[in-house]
Amino acid sequence: MKIVMLSGSYLPEINDVSRYTQLLKQKMTDIGHDVAFLTDFSSADQTLEDNVFGTVSGWRNRDLIPLTQAILHQRPDVLHIQHAPANYHFRRAIGWLPFLLRGFGGLMPIVSTLHEYGNREWLPRGLSNDLVRRWHRWGEARYQWDRENYSLLAQSQIIISTVDYTTRLLLSRFPEFESRLRQFRPAGNLKQYPASRASVRKKLQLQYGWPVNAIILTYLGGVKPESGLETLLTAFAQAQSRRPNLRLLIMGSNKSMGLSEIQTQKYWDKLQTKIKTFKLNNQVRFTQRISDTLISGYLVASDLGILPSDNGVNLTHQPLIDMFRHRLPVIVTQRHPNETQLERQLFAKVIKPLDIESLRQSIHQFSRSAIVRKKLGRLAQEFATQFSWERLERQHIQLYQEMGRLATNRFAQKQYASG
Repeated sequence: MKIVMLSGSYLPEINDVSRYTQLLKQKMTDIGHDVAFLTDFSSADQTLEDNVFGTVSGWRNRDLIPLTQAILHQRPDVLHIQHAPANYHFRRAIGWLPFLLRGFGGLMPIVSTLHEYGNREWLPRGLSNDLVRRWHRWGEARYQWDRENYSLLAQSQIIISTVDYTTRLLLSRFPEFESRLRQFRPAGNLKQYPASRASVRKKLQLQYGWPVNAIILTYLGGVKPESGLETLLTAFAQAQSRRPNLRLLIMGSNKSMGLSEIQTQKYWDKLQTKIKTFKLNNQVRFTQRISDTLISGYLVASDLGILPSDNGVNLTHQPLIDMFRHRLPVIVTQRHPNETQLERQLFAKVIKPLDIESLRQSIHQFSRSAIVRKKLGRLAQEFATQFSWERLERQHIQLYQEMGRLATNRFAQKQYASG
């Protein structure tokens, strides 16, 4: 079976959705599928993977024609689009791709996986918001497009939702999508490596000059605006003044899709200024980009995970799953009430984004007892067993087989009509 995959820019070393797609691509290739991954020229130039092809210069409207031509040239049985706004540099042109494909005679089934949905309504500058929303409602009522992704969902034969909140929101907007909607649990991107907690902790203590009784709080993810790190540093400074043995480890690259080098440096300088102001130079450490082996080991050595994103975190967020798999209780932000199963779990403390006081209190609460943290960590690891690549791989194999049969039927119908 020939599968073409898209996920926007392809930088698996710094982007979770790219890494997820890389793993899925590799697993489908390993079982015999012919997989081609199409991306922009810049991303393709940075990888040595044979089946990654640069086809466009970016993700603007002018890139849609060459992207459409590249997909049709591949003659896929299935087109699978992974959609996360940041991977397309927050450009919305990809939403019109299905219309163009159908207009140029592309009959392949389209599968769309939503890694984010519900936060980015299209309201273009220069037009009345009321007028645009009326246009949204008109299109949604006729199942032609939606307010966030244009024709992407309406023209997809299968829509994969990875979190309960997205499923509920989609069905509230499009009840008739129920038959094409699938819910796949995501899986962690990080391979677990065997590591001795005592030996890794000793390494961190020697490397950073931390005390033996340090309580290590760990952030895993991009070092970028909206990550919540400014809120975290402020809350940590307040908590550390009462518990001097608290330490903060920030793991992740400061390179980010959609940010220029100037913007990246400006944000980095802002964090460093905050650390100096709070006099936390020895208490807060950044790893920058490190190997998966080290990341896994440092998670084993940690006591508590913290994911304070300004936009909130859901169960599609791979660092969250990876923390659970490494037996870490986690403090996590969410924008919407009852967005995930986490509110009912003892090993996860759910707070609102940008809430410094709640974050400080949560840090203090989890810092009280190592025995309690250990018990909660075991519960987190048990919870994470539902997020496995084995299960995800089986679901995709079955889905692609279903789409392959649909593609064959469509080709037969076209041949019959043209004969």
